[in-house]
Amino acid sequence: GKFCGDPREASPKLKCLTYFLETEGCIPVGHGEAALMLFRNLLNRVVTCASIARVSAILATGGMAFAAAKDEPPLIKTNVVQQCLSVMFSCGLMQFSGKWGFEVGLPAKNSRSGALMVVVPGQLGLCVYGSPKDVDECGNSHSAIVFMQRLVETFSFHVLDVLPTLNLKKIDPSR
Repeated sequence: GKFCGDPREASPKLKCLTYFLETEGCIPVGHGEAALMLFRNLLNRVVTCASIARVSAILATGGMAFAAAKDEPPLIKTNVVQQCLSVMFSCGLMQFSGKWGFEVGLPAKNSRSGALMVVVPGQLGLCVYGSPKDVDECGNSHSAIVFMQRLVETFSFHVLDVLPTLNLKKIDPSR
């Protein structure tokens, strides 16, 4: 695929990010090129809405498998889940992230394919798909965004819908 290949051919921005992650201890020193190769190969993987929703659901449960026993360790460490959701919330929809956070208020990650991975922490994970023809220059599907805006108008999913002084006329699916 167009994203795979020799890590030495990576864009300067990706190389810079890799070196930064090495210096911050996120990647072991000397393993930057291997991490970059893995990242580039992951960009070329084929996924489905169902597989995206599964990953989203694991993030929503704090890293736990769906039918995990109480003593079973998480699939993803809780602190990693928190960091991932923070990044998704702050910049998962590129330049649209601020407006998304204000209007929808959920961690999400876009895809130029039209898929939108959304996490409702503690409740559910989902993948909303809109046609690639309806994707903007940042990779956001207009119809997926409109669907999510309508969903949070109906259900109390926005992360700030928990404020006790709000008098919401929304459905609380956790009750």
